Amino acid sequence: NELHGVYENVKEFDVSQLPDRFVLKAAHGSGWNYVCHDKNKTNWRPWKLIMKSWLKSNIFWNGREWVYKDTTPRIICEKYQENAGGGLRDYKFFCFNGEPCFVQANSGRGGQGHAQNFYDLNWKLQPFGKDLVPRPDVAIPKPQRLERMVEIARDLCSPFSFARADFYEVEGRVIFGELTFFPASGMPDFRPPEYDAIVGEMWTLPKKNN
Repeated sequence: NELHGVYENVKEFDVSQLPDRFVLKAAHGSGWNYVCHDKNKTNWRPWKLIMKSWLKSNIFWNGREWVYKDTTPRIICEKYQENAGGGLRDYKFFCFNGEPCFVQANSGRGGQGHAQNFYDLNWKLQPFGKDLVPRPDVAIPKPQRLERMVEIARDLCSPFSFARADFYEVEGRVIFGELTFFPASGMPDFRPPEYDAIVGEMWTLPKKNN
């Protein structure tokens, strides 16, 4: 995505230099985001205090995700993106031993109509969920560039025994979101619970060197 700015101190953040709409994210956190729909209607005083708290926090202590422990705290400002009709769907590819196996697709996040479904690479709904139960009544559209997303996910995740590669699709363009190695710190179980073992069988752990 297009980057408007990177800040290690809130004093560096100058809203007058930004477009009317943008997204703020703590690069060293999870879920520490602010989607700004109109900078002129935002009360920036409390949000700057929140941003300061982000920069003073270390998410390593929440879920013991070791890669965060020594990460330099930063806030990034990205270009605002949305799908037709508003909102933004994301597609999360679970890759085991470098191979994409299935996709988590979210629609309506942050609202009452939030749906989270899992699909295979042919976009067939899978009979399991993670944290949330699957919603067969909600048909999340297959991305136009699904094959391209699979290709990029395979390339990015090839060095790792497990990684999840996240993408958005806006006006037919694939936009990279992130790589994560510990989705939600590994906490939420699959539903139904037997899929914890079924999905676990997809993963071949690397052998330790003696």
